[in-house]
Amino acid sequence: MILKSIRLENVRSYRSETIEFPGGTTLFEGDIGSGKSTILMAIEFALFGLGSEKGVALLRKGENRGTVTLTFDVNGQEYTVTRRLVERVRGSVQQDKEGVLETPQGTLHLSATELKERILQILGFNEPPDPKAQSLIYRYAVFTPQEEMKGIIFSQPDARLQTLRKALHIEDYKVAATNAGLVLSAIKRRSSQLEAAATDLDEIQESIRQSEEEAKQEARSLRAAVEEETKESAALTLLRAELAKYQDQQVQLSGIRERIKPLDRQLIEKKALKEEYRRDLQKMEKRVKDIAPLVEAFKQKNVPSIQTVDEVETDIARLEREDTELQRNDAQVEAKISDYRIIEKEGVCPTCDRPADAKEFETKIGAKLAEKLEAGRRITACAEALLAARRMLRSLQEYEKQRDTNQQYESELERLRADVASYTQRIWLVGTEIGELEQTLVSLRKESEKLGGVLDTIADLNRRIQASDTAFRRASARVVELRTNIIALNRSIKEGREREKLKLEQRRKAQTLAEYEVWLGDFFIPTLNLIEKHILANANQEFNQHFQRWFSLLVEDVGKTAMIDETFTPIIEQDGYEQDVHYLSGGEKTSVALAYRLALNILVQRASTSMTSNLLILDEPTDGFSKEQLSRVKDILEELECPQIIIVSHERELESFADQIFSITKTQGASTVVRRG
Repeated sequence: MILKSIRLENVRSYRSETIEFPGGTTLFEGDIGSGKSTILMAIEFALFGLGSEKGVALLRKGENRGTVTLTFDVNGQEYTVTRRLVERVRGSVQQDKEGVLETPQGTLHLSATELKERILQILGFNEPPDPKAQSLIYRYAVFTPQEEMKGIIFSQPDARLQTLRKALHIEDYKVAATNAGLVLSAIKRRSSQLEAAATDLDEIQESIRQSEEEAKQEARSLRAAVEEETKESAALTLLRAELAKYQDQQVQLSGIRERIKPLDRQLIEKKALKEEYRRDLQKMEKRVKDIAPLVEAFKQKNVPSIQTVDEVETDIARLEREDTELQRNDAQVEAKISDYRIIEKEGVCPTCDRPADAKEFETKIGAKLAEKLEAGRRITACAEALLAARRMLRSLQEYEKQRDTNQQYESELERLRADVASYTQRIWLVGTEIGELEQTLVSLRKESEKLGGVLDTIADLNRRIQASDTAFRRASARVVELRTNIIALNRSIKEGREREKLKLEQRRKAQTLAEYEVWLGDFFIPTLNLIEKHILANANQEFNQHFQRWFSLLVEDVGKTAMIDETFTPIIEQDGYEQDVHYLSGGEKTSVALAYRLALNILVQRASTSMTSNLLILDEPTDGFSKEQLSRVKDILEELECPQIIIVSHERELESFADQIFSITKTQGASTVVRRG
């Protein structure tokens, strides 16, 4: 893998920055905290996701989205991967659910897990795509943070050995041996189960023999039962043939009796209908006798007046208006007489207060009294005329009411006379139908009596057929029973044969598993353990050779030597005496870590056969080194002949052996990268 470029947007101290990675040895230098390590974190995030890292540690403070885009080359083919950081809940930062991978074949939109799996395939890293873990091969073959390497060196031997076993794939043999042990245990259990399952084989074979003997006996019984069934079937056929001779007469008799039943019902219904018509006719004739005199009596009556009711009502309304007007005039005359008498008595006009002549008003009073007398006469005449008119109106209304009633009687009388004629005709017709029905029934009953003896013959034949059919059914049931038993026995024999075959197969498999058990327990697992020890010893020996060589080049003190023990623990000796690593100087500790790092790098690359050694990333590899040690580091890097080496350090002395230098500065919380050479 060769890095081409990386673009950072809102990642830690970077707002927006693009870095083009050249080949050869590249130095990223800058003060502590300037943002150098962020570039390495972003590269690993782009390739493998967050892993165990927290998203909040990568996203720039105050931003809710961040992006890393990395372009790299693998075996001459270029790929670009883009991952994003998103603040989903305040204070909680996660990787976006979807990432983008641009390949020579096209652009892919993948989930975080799918993206990591695809990157591992491209890089040829044979490890599970766990989204919550860093790539172990990448960490030990390409980039191991300096502090993490020191942690490996100074950790407990068992923990360090376990880490190295995973990185070098030596653990695969232990896993294989453990899995083989589990398989061996499962084989033992399965072999015991199969052997136990096959213990009843003799019983099954004996059961098969007994079922076969019983099936032969049932077959003999079946032949006898079939003969009996055939005999009863022939007898039943003869009886049914004899019965067929009488069935036509039975059908004829049944037809006659079926005809008699509805005719009897019709005769009863016709007689009831004739009686009903007679009762209705009597009621109608009685009603005619009741209303005919009333109609004749009304015809003898005279009309009370030539006027109509409306005309009389008009006269009454006129007289009522006239009476009202006369009463009002009479009241006015009475009021005048009263006024004149007051003036006559007092001698003064109440309106103008002038003196009044009593004689004048006496004359006026006389005239008004005469007028009142005439008005009274007219009122009396009007009242008498109004009373006469009202009497006439009542007479006319009563006459019209009687006339309406009479008209109804006349209509009813006409309808009743028509109904009497109709019902008389109906009664005659129904009587005719009753006579015809009675003649038909007499004829049918005579025919029924002639055929009556057929039923006794048929009844006797039916009893004999029933007895014969019962015997036939009994014989047939016996045949079915025997055939069912034979089928069941044959099925039992077949199932027994299958069980026998299964038991034989189980016994054979148990024997085969016993052979596997011997092979796994006595040969395979011990061989895996032996191979594991041999490979671990070879890895330890090769690791020790590289570690001693790198250490001797880096450490100036010729009295100091280094080696690793069987747990890959660094052993430092000073003039033949072992010296605790913790008490080494800072530069010496860095030398131990770098030598250990390079030796581990070589072994991991070799263990991961799919990985090409063309990229090496070193983070602060020379902390505490002298100038002489720095020059030796240059020699070591040249010896590695790695096409692309990326060094991150705040040591400016490393500039002398870098092919190109990137300076990183941080101003007001924002980092910038400038290429100097």
